Amino acid sequence: MKYVRLRVEFPPAARLPVQAALVDCDAFERADVRFGGISTTGPRSYVVEVTGDPERLAAALADHEGVFECELVHAEDDHGVVYAHAESTETELAMQATLSAGSLVTMPPIAVYPDGSVVFRVVGEQGDLQSAVEAVSADLPATVERLGDYDRPPERVAATLTDRQAELVRTALSVGYYDVPRTATHEDVADAADCAPSTASEHLRKAEAAVLRATFE
Repeated sequence: MKYVRLRVEFPPAARLPVQAALVDCDAFERADVRFGGISTTGPRSYVVEVTGDPERLAAALADHEGVFECELVHAEDDHGVVYAHAESTETELAMQATLSAGSLVTMPPIAVYPDGSVVFRVVGEQGDLQSAVEAVSADLPATVERLGDYDRPPERVAATLTDRQAELVRTALSVGYYDVPRTATHEDVADAADCAPSTASEHLRKAEAAVLRATFE
């Protein structure tokens, strides 16, 4: 089983109502969208984790003609969660059909960026993935950012770590290495994990890099 991380660029005329409302708001930085409903005739529901100004973004969604209902369910500093009930589009429905054909499963969330592009993962057999990418690319600019073997959900950041890296991170947490202020050194981690300080330091650096990449990609 394979997965592809795909970036698709939506020109203004092709943007979904939720996407258009966010992108057109100057308070928008990024959103992670989860969607529900598979009707081909009616609206669908979205849970949107927004980065920027949550109250202004919720207001922008509520004011968009394609959004029928909107509620800001959580806001804290520059992050928030918005529930929206919005009109679906032919473009959205066509992509949904393409990206769920055969063996394919689209893995939410779908990341939305201020330039109108979206990034998401699709899991399936390699032939189906190739056909889907070609079909999407025929209508919209699309770029394959990553292709690889799929073995666990990418939403689990810890899934990006090797077993040894995860072990060292758990040890580091237990001895206070990640406390603020820090109460242990990498030598303390090494003692607790029964390994050399250089080994502990290397595994922790690699684990931190993997977590950051998984979080911000």
